[in-house]
Amino acid sequence: MVVKCRCTWSDGRGNWGIKGVDLAALPPNAYGALYKLHEMERLADAIHKEEDPVCASDLMVELLGLLGLHGSEVRHAED
Repeated sequence: MVVKCRCTWSDGRGNWGIKGVDLAALPPNAYGALYKLHEMERLADAIHKEEDPVCASDLMVELLGLLGLHGSEVRHAED
């Protein structure tokens, strides 16, 4: 059983946010951190939905890069 628990929402048209949070009122650093969280959740959803292992691997590498865990130790599915 997969339980989805996202902190952020997206309408699929580029708009996103966090329920109950006025993003425009946040300081730039807080906004940037929340945007990074939004991107991590988006990538995690995309990885979960992806059926092609190579595409899933590419998405995972992108997520690892976002987390700062990139480099020569990260391998793609085709390696």
